[in-house]
Amino acid sequence: TNNTFNVRFLRPLNVEPKNNVIEDASVNVLQTIKMQDLVSFKDWRDAWTNPSQYYSYYGITGITIDGVNDGEVISQNSNVLTDQNQTAGTYVPLSKVNGAVDFTYYSANGGSLTYKNLSSTVETFKVIIPVKISYIWGYLTSKVTVTINRTHGNAKKN
Repeated sequence: TNNTFNVRFLRPLNVEPKNNVIEDASVNVLQTIKMQDLVSFKDWRDAWTNPSQYYSYYGITGITIDGVNDGEVISQNSNVLTDQNQTAGTYVPLSKVNGAVDFTYYSANGGSLTYKNLSSTVETFKVIIPVKISYIWGYLTSKVTVTINRTHGNAKKN
């Protein structure tokens, strides 16, 4: 009646974190997670089941961690949090907990995180990692959680 319209803006693409679990000191494989395996996508149409369709249609160009360059450890970003050695439900910056445990970010081939543990025995803990997804309309952010299971093959007490 007064020349106005009700308008709703929909974000065309939503990012959902995936659950990732690795095992500390695995003897089977190098503990590497592809950046694309940290998140899943869903759009307002819910049209596709193949993730590559989202990459091409929405022009997704990369998944990165702010403040961390190629070949650097992710604990350089103070927003990377862990519950390692903390009371349940308490998270602190990863850099404040254990300098021997970290992930290294590599940008090649779509990006990956490689877990490193420089001779520290650990119990199961979680790392919360903020990620940035660049796409045709700018970027989206999300926080993903990686669970690191206790050190594999610990010596047992007699």
